[in-house]
Amino acid sequence: EVEETEKAAAKEKNLRAAADKANVLNKTQPKKKFTYKEKLEYENLEKDIAKLEEEKALLTDKLSGGNGDHIQINEWALRMQQIISEVEDKSMRWLELSEMGI
Repeated sequence: EVEETEKAAAKEKNLRAAADKANVLNKTQPKKKFTYKEKLEYENLEKDIAKLEEEKALLTDKLSGGNGDHIQINEWALRMQQIISEVEDKSMRWLELSEMGI
C-alpha cells in the first residue's frame, strides 16, 4: 500500500519534471494557441488521475485484505488493470498537453 503510494508519487514527480523540461524546450519554439476544450481537458486530467489513484488504493486494500470470494477478487483485479491502463493513458495525454505549453 505504501509502496504503491510512493510509486504513484514518484511517477507524478517524473511527469512533472518531464513537463518542466518540455516547457523549457517549448520556450524557444513559437507558441500555439490552445482551444478552450484543451485547457479544460488539461485541468480535468489531474483530477481524474487523482481519483483513479484513490480508487486504485482502495482496491489494493481490498485485494490485500483477503476479504471477498473469488468472484469479487477477480472483479477487483480486472478493475485494477483498467485503472492502471486509464492512469497511463491520462498521464500520457497530460504530458502531451503540458509539452504543448498549456
